[in-house]
Amino acid sequence: MKIELKKIECPKERSNKYSKRKKGILKKAEELALLCDVDIVMVLISPANKPTIFHTPSRNLSQILKDFSNISIQERNERRAYTIKTLKNLVDKNNTEDPIVIDHLSRDRGEVIQDDKKITELRGYKELLDEKKLILEGWENPTKVNDLCRLNIMDNYLASSERHIGNIIKVKIQEEQQTLI
Repeated sequence: MKIELKKIECPKERSNKYSKRKKGILKKAEELALLCDVDIVMVLISPANKPTIFHTPSRNLSQILKDFSNISIQERNERRAYTIKTLKNLVDKNNTEDPIVIDHLSRDRGEVIQDDKKITELRGYKELLDEKKLILEGWENPTKVNDLCRLNIMDNYLASSERHIGNIIKVKIQEEQQTLI
């Protein structure tokens, strides 16, 4: 039985799941490096944007990177082409259109892809947009919301809106009082 994989909407749950899965993937990477005598370098970035760098424990990171930089341009291009082809197939297969991934895949090799800050910013905006869509979907049919995290988000949004409206009313009352004086 396959488990459906999808983004965890609740930030706390997502962070907890990341911590557990990170330990697992680092353990697997270490096992793979030891059993198959391969060099591995991984960069993981948490939901809180904290990076973790892993490399084969028995080798120095600078030596691994130096060896990698000595790979011929032709071999790098072949590997890049294979990776791009694989990623495009995955995107097509899953019917997920992450504009950031597609943008990266569609650019020529010689172009500067994008600034990491811009990519992070775009991903942040995309997550915010997805969150706002979820909130709106919840308000369109509240009886179908069965996720406690979504209900909390909706409740917080409602409380925030209430405070905002209360502040607007206070300002209007103060303005009216000023005009009466």
